[in-house]
Amino acid sequence: MKITLSIIIPMYNTEQTIGRCLDSIERQQVDFPFEIIVVDDGSTDDSIGCIETYQKKFTNIELFKQQNMKQSAARNNGLNHAKGDYVMFFDSDDIIENGMLAIMVHKIEADNDLVMCGIKKIYPDKTVVEDQTDLTSAKNEQDLITKYLDKNKEFDTGLWNKIFRRSLIQGHQLRFNNGNFFEDSLFNLRYLLNCRPGKVVFINRTLYDLCKTSGTTTTSFNPKISYWASKYENKVQAILNSRGLHVKTAIINAFKIRTTLYIIHHHIKYDTSWNKAKQRRYWSIYSISAILKALQYLPRRYAAAVILARFSPQTYIRLYQKKNPVT
Repeated sequence: MKITLSIIIPMYNTEQTIGRCLDSIERQQVDFPFEIIVVDDGSTDDSIGCIETYQKKFTNIELFKQQNMKQSAARNNGLNHAKGDYVMFFDSDDIIENGMLAIMVHKIEADNDLVMCGIKKIYPDKTVVEDQTDLTSAKNEQDLITKYLDKNKEFDTGLWNKIFRRSLIQGHQLRFNNGNFFEDSLFNLRYLLNCRPGKVVFINRTLYDLCKTSGTTTTSFNPKISYWASKYENKVQAILNSRGLHVKTAIINAFKIRTTLYIIHHHIKYDTSWNKAKQRRYWSIYSISAILKALQYLPRRYAAAVILARFSPQTYIRLYQKKNPVT
């Protein structure tokens, strides 16, 4: 039987949440066949047992097992087994809204290369909606790069709210790398640069619920984050060079400054030894002139954050910790 859609779900110790994730997928009403590829990344709880129980009820669930090699490797494993015309990537602790699969598949079938939708970010104490993107308004490849690198929101660089053509992924040999940090962003950038002009579309509906919980890759401290961030920046530059794209220095600096801000946020929230002196050292690689020139390419809230984090680090640390307490 020809498969229309492959849904790839990496799984690691999510016995408490994988069931609701699968329930939200299996209850979708669709007029096409789809497969769910669950890749267990060395779980030590009963996650595998949960999947085996669901396999007795649903014939479209496949389970693959690997040693603990992190999410990037699990997604690559899933891609190696995918048979669908289109691919989606979900996280095992999230859920999707009714109608998501049908809406996304029918939209990409209308001769589009990438379809995105809005998301709800569900925190323990609040829900945040992201349902606006600048990417679909890009006039050309240069404009797309600028918007993606400097003006992106979390759902622009994430995977879970998108549907991809598997032929594009396979044809350009796209896979995940970079040590499980920024790997989504790199994959999306490579994919975007291989989409046809005008074939990236956005559905202004919140169809994916991103559940923000503690203990995941990006909500616990990783001392190698600066290393991976540097590799990420170098890989982005290599991608641009390979495409012959000459991006303004100020735009590249804006992208790097956003990455620096991400690293600083990670340290403020999870590194107990972080202080204003260390934060000042992070900013020392940029001249004040370079920062000011880059600000025009950043969204206003990021520009304001950069100014405060650079020139009043202690105040920024205190305000960020107050707004983003560790749960």
